Amino acid sequence: MNIAATMDNWRISDEDAETWLSEIEATAQDTGAYFRISADHAAIFHEGYGAAATSLLITFESMDQACHRPHRLPIGLDLCTSDDPSRLVIVAKGRTWFRDAALTTFFTSLHDDQFFSDFERHVFYGAAMGGYGAACYSRYAPDSVVITTEPVATLAPLKAPWEKRFPDQRRRDFNTTDSYAPECAATAASCIILHRDSRAEDVMHASLFNSACQHRLPLRFLRQSAEEHLEGSGALEHIISAALMVCPGDEDLLLLKRRVELESLQALRLRRTYEPYLRYLFARLNRDDRSGLLRRLYRHGESVDSVKEFFQRKRQKSEHSD
Repeated sequence: MNIAATMDNWRISDEDAETWLSEIEATAQDTGAYFRISADHAAIFHEGYGAAATSLLITFESMDQACHRPHRLPIGLDLCTSDDPSRLVIVAKGRTWFRDAALTTFFTSLHDDQFFSDFERHVFYGAAMGGYGAACYSRYAPDSVVITTEPVATLAPLKAPWEKRFPDQRRRDFNTTDSYAPECAATAASCIILHRDSRAEDVMHASLFNSACQHRLPLRFLRQSAEEHLEGSGALEHIISAALMVCPGDEDLLLLKRRVELESLQALRLRRTYEPYLRYLFARLNRDDRSGLLRRLYRHGESVDSVKEFFQRKRQKSEHSD
C-alpha cells in the first residue's frame, strides 16, 4: 500500500476537519482537556483511571485518517480499552509532518511545567508521519518507550535521497536539531520499529534507526498497511499495553529494552489467527508453488475458526487436482 496515495485518498476538507475537532473538543471536556495548538495541530488529553492513570500514552495521528476510523476517534483514544491509561493525542491536519514551531513550544511548555514527571511511564506511538512525530518528540520524555510502524527517519534530501514518495513535503525544514527521528528517539529506553520488509523505503528508513535502544522488527506478507495489519490482528494493542506496564525505574534499561522487544515478538504471533494475514499468506505460497509450506498452512488454517472452511475447500481442491 502506497502511504502517500493513502494520505491523499483520505484527505478531508477544512470544514470537515473543523467539525471533527468540535466533536473531539466536546468529548475531551468530559474526561480531560482540549488544546488548539495552531491552525494545523491540536491536542486531546484524557485523564486515566485507577492504577493505569500513572501511564501516559502519547500518539501522533492524522485527523484525516482519524475521521475514517470507527466512532471517528483517533487510535490513541481507541486502544488499550482493558485498562484506562492517561492519553495525550496530537492530531495534524494534512501532511504537516508535525514540523510546527507552535507544537515545539507546546511540548517545551509541557516539559518545563513538569507535566511528564506526573507519570511513571511514557509510551510514544505513531505510524508513518505519526511515527516520525512520535520519535522526534519522544526526546521530551527520556527513557520512554517509542513504538513506530512504517517508519520515516527524515525527509531531508541529503539524508534520504532515495525517498521520492513525498516530493512536496521535502521543502520543509528537516535539518534542525529536533528533526532527525533516529537521533531524537535515541534517548528512549526502548524504540521498536515495525516495518514491512517488502517495501524498500520502509527498510531503508528503518536501517537509520541503529542506536543501542532501537530494535527493528520486519513484517512479512502484508497486504494492508502495517498499522492496519497490527491493529486488526490485536498485536498493536498488546504491544502498547505491554509497554505501558513497564517502568524504567524498576530495572536496568537494557533489561527493559529486551523485555519490550520480547513482548513485541510474542504479540506478532497473534497474526496466526488473523484472517486477512492467513488468506494473503496462502495466496503468496500458492503463487510461489511452495507445496510443503502450503500443507502446513492448511493444517494450521483448519484449526482457526474464521478461516476453517476456506482452508478446507482449498485443501480438497489441491488434493483433487493432484
